[in-house]
Amino acid sequence: MSTSVHALRDKWLFSYLPLLTADMVSNEYGNDWELASQEKTVRLDWVATVEELWSTVNSLPKIQSMPVGSTFILSRDGKEASFEKFPDGSRVVVNLHKSPATDFGLELIFAAVMGETIAEEIGATVCDVIRLAARPNKDFSELVRVEVWLNDAAYSGKVSAHIRTLFEDRQITPNLFHISENPFDGNKEKKAVKPAEAAREETKEEPEAAPAAPAAAVEEEVPQEAEEEAPQEAEEQPN
Repeated sequence: MSTSVHALRDKWLFSYLPLLTADMVSNEYGNDWELASQEKTVRLDWVATVEELWSTVNSLPKIQSMPVGSTFILSRDGKEASFEKFPDGSRVVVNLHKSPATDFGLELIFAAVMGETIAEEIGATVCDVIRLAARPNKDFSELVRVEVWLNDAAYSGKVSAHIRTLFEDRQITPNLFHISENPFDGNKEKKAVKPAEAAREETKEEPEAAPAAPAAAVEEEVPQEAEEEAPQEAEEQPN
């Protein structure tokens, strides 16, 4: 008796990156963020089916139980999870505050992005990277930050609306999550700022946002108490 599998449209690379701090990158890598992320990133597995995805996910610790700043990265085949590779892109950021959002929310985002329900609804394949990071704070000890990276910022509103609708249909109440849209090219005046400097500046202004280091999933060290959501403030973005 054959066992049916559910193939994904594309295969995805599952990787892990521990927190990179400014001191670590300066002392160990001569302030080269790209080199640091390349050497610290661990490729875990390729997943080509729904079954392989969940087999890999279930074999790993839950992201919310891992050290602060730990990041799992899922990137579509042929797509590099680097800010520089998304010149016209943006990210939809979903903060999952606590259970059941931290469980069901991830399931829904995987289905929407890797199962291509977003692509089917909007008529374009624009979601190429998913990042999951442990970001606990004083209010939400299990907060998980999910970033969906888009190759075209024009679709940000449609993608965030799709995810919000999925959450509402699953009866995940608004107090359990927050969704925002952040274009990578948000501040044109910062083009002359070096990547590491931009990372430090963004961390000071927007503690919850991912720093603008040039490679895959680099994170500055962020105080836990600074992770509180501030939806009324616009985020400054890397270039």
